Amino acid sequence: MTGPCSGSGVGTPKPGLSGLQYVGPAAIGGALAGLSGWSGAAVGASIGLLTFELSTFCPNGPPAMPTFSAADIANILYLPYLPTSAASLQKLRDFVSNLMWPLLCECSTGTSTLGAPSAFPSGGNQALVVGVPNTNCQGLQNPFGSGPYVAPVGLGTYTAGSTSNPLAYVTYPTAIPTSFRITVHNQIVSGAGVTMFFAYEQRTAYSTSHSLGVPSFTVAPGATQVVTVTADPTKSIFELWVDNSTGAGGSKIDGSTIEAFCGGAAPGGTQQPCCPPDAATQAQLDQILQLVTIIQRQAAPFAYVYGTNHAALSGHGSFAVSGLLGVSVDVTTLPSSYGQRDGSPVELFDLGFVTLGTADGYETSRRIDHDGSLVLPPQAGAFTSVGYSLSPGVVVAIRELVREP
Repeated sequence: MTGPCSGSGVGTPKPGLSGLQYVGPAAIGGALAGLSGWSGAAVGASIGLLTFELSTFCPNGPPAMPTFSAADIANILYLPYLPTSAASLQKLRDFVSNLMWPLLCECSTGTSTLGAPSAFPSGGNQALVVGVPNTNCQGLQNPFGSGPYVAPVGLGTYTAGSTSNPLAYVTYPTAIPTSFRITVHNQIVSGAGVTMFFAYEQRTAYSTSHSLGVPSFTVAPGATQVVTVTADPTKSIFELWVDNSTGAGGSKIDGSTIEAFCGGAAPGGTQQPCCPPDAATQAQLDQILQLVTIIQRQAAPFAYVYGTNHAALSGHGSFAVSGLLGVSVDVTTLPSSYGQRDGSPVELFDLGFVTLGTADGYETSRRIDHDGSLVLPPQAGAFTSVGYSLSPGVVVAIRELVREP
């Protein structure tokens, strides 16, 4: 690879500069100042921040100086970026690298071999164009209409028959469509109607006839045809012709449209957000949602789920718990000596107590008065221990009731 300096000269960082240089939009704008066309174009912000490691950038030099077309400038200045934008943006980075080399580097001997800056292309945009995904483009014109183009544009009424001029043509001097949708209705006006033949072409200049081999489609009598066309970013005019018709009846085009779409999305697609979600914000929102869910399920539960079942308990004792909503107590052994009273549920007497507590103490005890006693105190989540005191001969199972996962 040929170096950036003539003879045996070597590119070196200019004295006083740090080895790592960050170049932002303001510095890029300064480098473009004084270059015809480039100085007025809003291209500096398109590539954001560039980083130059001078220990390699200065001796190796920048990439080859690129050349630009009007389509490149359109790609660079259109937001959101199109699939065709990547190559044009890389050209701009290479171009700016060529401009920055003499500002950051110098030759140890000899002179720089870098060429002159590329010319700004004729017809290139100067201002940013912001598109909205899957929406009709603004700034389009229909010279066959009575005023500025507002999509969708009606094709009006046209009686079938061969023509040497386009049925409609749309220009887009300030917008950059990514697709077109043609909707044509063949309305029968006499007899069985006629089959109509259409052709369309994207061009850079208006013409009264289309080229050979351009795309075409047919519409049968009484039928409606919808055709979606990917826009060519290098073109600035879309033309539609009625090429011919066959049949003995009569048809006309009525209430049909050409729609232009900007922003990269296909017609009929789902509108996308202007920017992707911020990962850090999304993570914080997820954490908040998780905490709120826990609070709801603990403090205002809609239900509970079964936890550990502590079976065959008798006498007195305790066991550790956490994350409780409460407990249920099933009496598995009930000596006949203990009293009970019929009802729904059956009420039991003198079987014992269940008490929830922490290392600091216990809550008020709850009497076991049913086979299937529920203990659901409002502060259950704070308790870390379940104690039980059972009368002689009584055996129970205490099941933990916990919140939903």
